[in-house]
Amino acid sequence: PTPWDGDDPGAGPLREGDRLVGGAGVHDDDFVGPRHRLEGARQAVRLVLHEDEHRHGNRHGARIQEGRSLPDNPCVKTLLRAPNWVGDVAMSLPGLKALRASFPKDDLTVLCRPWVADLYRLRPEVSSVIVEDLQGEHAGTKGQDRLAAAVARERFDRAIVFPISFRTAWTIARARIPIRIGYRGQLRRALLTRSVPYRLAPGEHQVFQHLRLAAAAGAAVAAPDTSWEVSKRERDAGRKALRSAGFDGGPYIALHLASFAHAAKRWDLRRFAEVVDALAAELSLHAILLGSASEKAMNAEAASLVRKARVTDLSGRSSLPEALGILAEAALFVGNDSGISHLAADVGTA
Repeated sequence: PTPWDGDDPGAGPLREGDRLVGGAGVHDDDFVGPRHRLEGARQAVRLVLHEDEHRHGNRHGARIQEGRSLPDNPCVKTLLRAPNWVGDVAMSLPGLKALRASFPKDDLTVLCRPWVADLYRLRPEVSSVIVEDLQGEHAGTKGQDRLAAAVARERFDRAIVFPISFRTAWTIARARIPIRIGYRGQLRRALLTRSVPYRLAPGEHQVFQHLRLAAAAGAAVAAPDTSWEVSKRERDAGRKALRSAGFDGGPYIALHLASFAHAAKRWDLRRFAEVVDALAAELSLHAILLGSASEKAMNAEAASLVRKARVTDLSGRSSLPEALGILAEAALFVGNDSGISHLAADVGTA
């Protein structure tokens, strides 16, 4: 049996009658606290949803808490609210692949943050990309109104919400997408038409978090496939970025020294330097340091500690698509727990 069996007994495939569960309102397991406070919270969410619907109108002819069946035509407009971080994009890749394999004729649009948009534009499974820019067009209350209105104009048939935050489900609900699938908790049940319990067994990989939601949408899910096929275009772009940084060719080791979460997850820079020098002495590998512009100081410090290897610092000088090409061509990758490390594994670089 697959590891997601039994999580939501009412969540059968959407195309088999579409009996939606978890959309009747706000439930006790969304809250923590005394019962009178729970009831107050439920009423507050219902009031906000009612006022929002009254203000913006009923764009799909369906109440915000009610589900509908998918249309009879074979092509369904699906919106996937994608994860926000590069590592999560890599780990959600099997879910994206399962959706496209199961619904090859569907229009599959991704809603995502700016820094991962270019990754999704590379994926053959994705029909189009909508960027949510919280620092620009979609900043503040008015910006979120603009985003919800823009999504509503696309008239999607269903949405699958990979992140587990309240705000991501709130945007989708305000866009009046008739079928909204995601994990419950954080007051989200009132915003979803199909809410799935969030459970990961001890030791279970995070890829199953996203695969469960793909399965709840009716996708056939097999063994997770996290492979990322890097095209000639991305490989050529990676080579061009390397040449622009002064790299004159030859085998190299790609490194990412930072970790987004916190410094405690980062290996000591002196250790990285020792590894780089050892590989240079034994295998004559050049060292390529990847990273964003904000990681330039860290990369410069690490480079100053290297004694034997040649080092090229690409911090702030390569895009994520170019980084994919660089990772795919690398003889070896060394890094901390970071999104770049997950991408290196996806492209097959050890």
